[in-house]
Amino acid sequence: MKRKLKTSDFIILSLDIAITAFSFFIAYLVRESMDSFDNPLFGFWKYTWILWLFIPTQYLSFVYFGLYGSKKTNTPLAIFVTMVKAFGMTTLISASAVFFTNSDIF
Repeated sequence: MKRKLKTSDFIILSLDIAITAFSFFIAYLVRESMDSFDNPLFGFWKYTWILWLFIPTQYLSFVYFGLYGSKKTNTPLAIFVTMVKAFGMTTLISASAVFFTNSDIF
């Protein structure tokens, strides 16, 4: 049974993607402001390839754990626990991609 994407779901998904990309950019700026690291920091665009993996993986993980569903009446604690699980799964997949690509930029 395929569910039609409602306008509110589309807005929530769009906001999630925008917030994720924005937080990635902010994290880069914070890292750039710290000169105490020995590893060189490359340009911002060199790191954005991970967003092409992270954002769809995050979406699929949220769908898998039921965060983009019709049931939106969970307790705040249940939502938090589910989000931690979803982000954990996304992080593991993204870290695996970095490992398998042998990327020297991380």
